[in-house]
Amino acid sequence: MILGVPMALKIVWPVTRVEEARALSALVGLGVIGTLGTWSFLPLVVSRAIADLGLDARFAGFLAAAEMAGGGVATFLASFIVHRYDRRLLTLWGLLLIALGSAVSVWANQFEVLLVSRAVTGIGEGAVTAAVISSMASTRWPERNFGIWTIVNMAAATLLFFLIMPGVMDLGGISGVFTAYLCLTIPGFLLVAWYPRHRAEPLQATRPMSVSSTPVLFCLAAILVAHLAHGGIWAYVERFGSAAGAGPRLVGRALGSAAFVGFLGGILVTLLGTRRGRVLPNTLALALSSGSLLLLVINGGPVVFVTAA
Repeated sequence: MILGVPMALKIVWPVTRVEEARALSALVGLGVIGTLGTWSFLPLVVSRAIADLGLDARFAGFLAAAEMAGGGVATFLASFIVHRYDRRLLTLWGLLLIALGSAVSVWANQFEVLLVSRAVTGIGEGAVTAAVISSMASTRWPERNFGIWTIVNMAAATLLFFLIMPGVMDLGGISGVFTAYLCLTIPGFLLVAWYPRHRAEPLQATRPMSVSSTPVLFCLAAILVAHLAHGGIWAYVERFGSAAGAGPRLVGRALGSAAFVGFLGGILVTLLGTRRGRVLPNTLALALSSGSLLLLVINGGPVVFVTAA
């Protein structure tokens, strides 16, 4: 049965090439779905777990840690196999895990079950993200395409924080958050039909570098540490806002504004491409984000919180 899945994909879903507009649309859309859970939804999960389930901040943080750990480990491990297997099939399995974990989370009435379901969701997010990053990196204009991904991701986060999630959380609480993410997998399954598996033309020859080489391993480790460090604080960003005296609406607007600024950053990356190199823009971005995290820790009141977010 499992061996027949790739054949079914070839018959039902046509193969698109990585440079086609619909292929890029699929990569961007799936990338948004894969990253919304581990970033945009995490503060909502933590805050609603405290408010609705009566968990203290430490146990609510365990839920976020389980999802981030699942996503980080899955992304790291998938990086070693994504070049050897059908990425479209890997993406499909990732979406199935996201849907399964989210569905179980909606109905879970025990903390242990909820913890495992969030880890399963994170594994699915990591698989989808790894496949999308690998495919997008093989395009002719990866910087431009990653910038487009960032733009769409931030636009989606802005829309969620400003318009959709406040009403969803008022009606369904934490179950509403999980249901919203479950619903996001529906367009994801449709986008898999456009997922690319072949390049339109080969990239220019470059010196090959093994994924297990020391520079690549250092890069992967740095990305993992940076995401865990930032994610560990970002998961509690709503708590930081409450401690700073910001009400729920101000916190939501601050998060929406943060997503909008990220939207502008994505536009800047798309326009610059590689004209300023890669090291300098990434270093500046890391410095800015680290500075904002320090401002959050300072706890200087609502104005400082909004500025940092």
